[in-house]
Amino acid sequence: MTMPPRIGISCEFWTYPTGHVSGAGPVFDRVKQAYSLHVAKREGLPLLLPNLHDDGRIDDYLALLDGLLLHGGGDVEPAYFNQEPRCVETCHIQPIRDAFELPLVRKAIQCGLPVLGICRGAQIINIAMGGEIFQDMSLRPDTQDHRAHKDYVYRTHEVSLIHDSLLATLAGRETLPVSSSHHQLLGRLAKGLHATAHSADGVVEAVESMEEERFLVGVQWHPEDDQDSLAEPLFDAFMEAARTFKMRQNRQG
Repeated sequence: MTMPPRIGISCEFWTYPTGHVSGAGPVFDRVKQAYSLHVAKREGLPLLLPNLHDDGRIDDYLALLDGLLLHGGGDVEPAYFNQEPRCVETCHIQPIRDAFELPLVRKAIQCGLPVLGICRGAQIINIAMGGEIFQDMSLRPDTQDHRAHKDYVYRTHEVSLIHDSLLATLAGRETLPVSSSHHQLLGRLAKGLHATAHSADGVVEAVESMEEERFLVGVQWHPEDDQDSLAEPLFDAFMEAARTFKMRQNRQG
């Protein structure tokens, strides 16, 4: 029996709200189910990666994987992109998650693993490669509101895709409505990445590797939402890249 492509999905490090009867409450490694469902729908095997900061464990994880999926969550500690905290809006920082995800992403990129980053995941890719982010959209002049509405209802806006980019090819057009829920923004891009989508206010909404043969994509919006018009082709392309990686590794092994 052939093993399906194995996709590692990073987990949010979540603390039960204070006031729990047992005191501070337990902590959880958790993932929005939509990500696992997108992988399973394409005959992949989703593997949830708990936040265990140990280089040896990271190497063990990567040895098992054919693709890496990074998703949304809390803000990144500003020290990781050489900044001091600059606004009160920087919140829900998860130091344990940062300490696990950043070396995980760096090593995944080094070994050529296909990587898809969503929302915070796009920011983590940029930071891991040496780029920066805006800690809050208020720090970038003339930026529109990219946050979700009340009760986490996504804000919808259009993005413009760069001609001949992977995303434009997948979408079959150069403008796209997307589901938005973020207050931090991609800033200075890391060497090796280029912007392939922008919102009307000029915010970078997606990045791709400058190496055409590499699947390394980050999007600020939420394509895991089934209403998103790019959901199917983007996850299809990611899973196809994971299958190609798996076949290449099998031949080399």
